[in-house]
Amino acid sequence: MGSNRQRVQSRITRMNGPQVSILNKGGHITQWQPFDQPSGVLFCSALADLHGPKAVRGGIPVCWPWFGPRQGHAQHGFVRTMPWQMESYRECEGVVYCTMVINSSEDTFALWPYRWKLELKVAASNSIMDISLISHNLGQSSMPVTQALHTYFAVGDIHCAVIEGLQGKRYIDKTRAGQEFEQLGDLMIAEETDRIYLHTRAAKLVDPVYNREIEIVSEGGNAMVVWNPWEEKCKTISDLNPSDYSHFVCIESACTPESLDLLPGQHHELNMRIKVNSFVK
Repeated sequence: MGSNRQRVQSRITRMNGPQVSILNKGGHITQWQPFDQPSGVLFCSALADLHGPKAVRGGIPVCWPWFGPRQGHAQHGFVRTMPWQMESYRECEGVVYCTMVINSSEDTFALWPYRWKLELKVAASNSIMDISLISHNLGQSSMPVTQALHTYFAVGDIHCAVIEGLQGKRYIDKTRAGQEFEQLGDLMIAEETDRIYLHTRAAKLVDPVYNREIEIVSEGGNAMVVWNPWEEKCKTISDLNPSDYSHFVCIESACTPESLDLLPGQHHELNMRIKVNSFVK
């Protein structure tokens, strides 16, 4: 394993092990490359600001303690650009285990007046990645939280990818003034997409180009978010190349739009399991 103050990169040294990369900045998982996959499971932009002040474009950003815009503050909270610490790391029988932590401070209190601790626990093998985002309220008052694991999944071609498991789910469409609709059939991305699927905890991404399906299962959340900027908006995003929209889709485990209220001394876990299966040829 190689590491420095900004980047932690963990590697299984065996020939058939996965490669996982995590940044201290944001506790940000930027890479999960199973040995037998033609592409990494996660998309990370070639233009991503890995070490500077800007949030990293790609991988799994931690959106916390709010998801989405907040007047006078950075979108998706502040922990995704702050330094985290690696609390533990080990490799055992082909699995990488890592725990990243961040604690409230005087600097964070100025942004959000609560005392807290946040943990990100990761366990990654060649076929499964388990992620737990654990929020601890260390203060004396109730703490409201909205949050998401804003996962960018790599796809061979967005025009061919299909998202299954959303049939019949209600969703808030943020590209249509927040109107609510019902999903009819499977989802194929064919335009700018920004949807919050309510009361949804599972989906499957089918990718015929990369010959795989990716199952996403969430626990502790109340929604799944699907996002792709599509062609025109992608051109306006400075840390994406113009064609990048065709190589990823975000499917996010989330607690949103309603906030989660943690009482003093309480903690909450937002868990996400990602399982990768190759098609039988």
